Amino acid sequence: MTRAGQAKALGITGVGKGHLAPGAEADIAIYPLKPDSLDPSTEYQQVMAGFGKTRYTIKRGRVVARDGEVVVEGANSTIWTKAITPPEFDLSVDPEFVKKV
Repeated sequence: MTRAGQAKALGITGVGKGHLAPGAEADIAIYPLKPDSLDPSTEYQQVMAGFGKTRYTIKRGRVVARDGEVVVEGANSTIWTKAITPPEFDLSVDPEFVKKV
């Protein structure tokens, strides 16, 4: 399973985010789930628990967490971006959203 949508929406695919290919930063989360032996429609609690803690978290090609425990400190970085939100997706003008904030 991949989650490239966030990187595309933020416009950061050009800096190695949101894909796995030569030059990518290899940010990967490995979850303790076996999709071939799990029925999400009936075993949804196992799916939720599985997504609650990664087996491995890899940032920039380096393991930074194993079984939910941080094994590398100080490997964080900040990426500044100016995401452009199309007007039809701008929640700041949605009365229901604003009421709940």
